[in-house]
Parts: sequence; C-alpha cells; structure tokens
Amino acid sequence: MTPQQLVQATDYMGYLHDRWQDEREYECFEEYKTAIKKMLPGATNVNLTMQPFRVTYMLDGEKLVHYIKVTPTKTETGTI
Repeated sequence: MTPQQLVQATDYMGYLHDRWQDEREYECFEEYKTAIKKMLPGATNVNLTMQPFRVTYMLDGEKLVHYIKVTPTKTETGTI
C-alpha cells in the first residue's frame, strides 16, 4: 500500500464515521466493513469496530490501527 492509499483510506474512514453517525438506524454495519476492506489493498485481518470507531489490520506483517475519536469539542484521527 502506498502512502497515498493510506491517506485515502484514512479520509474514507472519516467519511464512513460521519455517515454512520447519520445512518446507523438504517444501514448495516457489515457493509461498512466490506467498504473499508476494499480501501486497504494487500491488508489482511481487517476489522472495523463501532465503539471506538476504528479499523485494525495487518500490512506487511505489521499490525496497524486507524482510529477516529470524537469528543464534544474536537474530532481526532490517527494511526497507532
């Protein structure tokens, strides 16, 4: 995965988070999991969770976690 693909996946995860906040009563979370897997080519063990809203996956033998943390005053995103 290129650095550009990683940035796109992080941005897309922000989009999914915002959409889930609006549509969670109507949409299936499993569809979100399928969508994020498509944005992470070459990744394995991809898992998206609701609370906290984050994706964990393996890439080139390394475990990565992208997260979105929302508080009343700010939204934080990152990779750990």
